[in-house]
Amino acid sequence: MKNIATGRFKGFTLIELLVVVLIIGILAAVALPQYEKAVLKARGVEIITHLNAIEKAQAVYYLSNNTFTDRLEDLDITIPNLETYNCHIDQGYFCQKYVKNDPSSLGFEWVFSPTGNNRHFCLSPISNDTINSICKSYGGTLQKQNDHHNYYLLP
Repeated sequence: MKNIATGRFKGFTLIELLVVVLIIGILAAVALPQYEKAVLKARGVEIITHLNAIEKAQAVYYLSNNTFTDRLEDLDITIPNLETYNCHIDQGYFCQKYVKNDPSSLGFEWVFSPTGNNRHFCLSPISNDTINSICKSYGGTLQKQNDHHNYYLLP
């Protein structure tokens, strides 16, 4: 549409449109990694909540039966995707879960016993700085490491 007063066309030039697209691209490049980190951290909090529920249910089961159970189905709790939790008895009770069911992702390990020597760990692949920072953000302090993971002791 032509502006009668100036004789010029109204609208945006190609340069203006390219600048806007460039700015949106830069903002997306900055925001996307932070969004993914926030989603990963939120999923971790959900797993921590479930592991705490498993720990409490195991304590109740132990009081009733004087032993832990390897079968999470024996516990009086409802947790979605219960089959994705790796739990077993090994010098007390041990339960492990990775966010993406993949050892190269953020993971958690709960170790507890009838004596009350409970330890909670956030597991991070050694080479993944993002997941290491997430474990630290939960209040974890580096406790040990093996060939593949850093173990952050959670408060």
